[in-house]
Amino acid sequence: MWVLLFDSMKCRFEQSALVVLAWLLLPAVAVATPHIYHSPADDGIEAPLVPGISLGTQVVHLYIDSGSVPSSAGTACHAGSGEEVCGWVIDIGVSGGIAIQSFTAAPGQDIAWNLLPTAWRGTGGNFEVGELGPVKIGDLTVAISDTGYVSAGASETVNASLAKDSIPDHVIALPEPDGRWMLLIGGAFLAAADRCRKRR
Repeated sequence: MWVLLFDSMKCRFEQSALVVLAWLLLPAVAVATPHIYHSPADDGIEAPLVPGISLGTQVVHLYIDSGSVPSSAGTACHAGSGEEVCGWVIDIGVSGGIAIQSFTAAPGQDIAWNLLPTAWRGTGGNFEVGELGPVKIGDLTVAISDTGYVSAGASETVNASLAKDSIPDHVIALPEPDGRWMLLIGGAFLAAADRCRKRR
């Protein structure tokens, strides 16, 4: 009886660990607004999955998407009712074999920023009328020598009614070898599920 209980607990642990690992590598199903992302083609369009970036020196095209609904009541950045972002503080971090080399602000962006090999932090936005929809922040040049990830974390915006909104931590780019891990995780999950089913 104890062996069956142990096997059952072991199966649940294996499956839970695989689900958590997959969750860490996949973006959230429901995209929060506003949010930060990397647009691979630098056209403001967000990839459906976390985009892969190749080994070597690469550019991460940083965008913020506030939404598309303008204020219909009040004035944006005073007492508005829309989805305008009036200001933001964004933290970008890297892990593993990724190092940040430089940052170039997008034309028209007035950004105060600080750069370290492992993190970039910037403050910006349009404090008078706000910004709607995908807005390019700038280009982050990174050197990738091994697995890791580029993530947005501890970021905040000020909305049209001057309330503060937090942006959840999330991965915005992965070196391409990491994409193969998803196939391995999926295969391992199926194998664990099959092994558990056979034990019953």
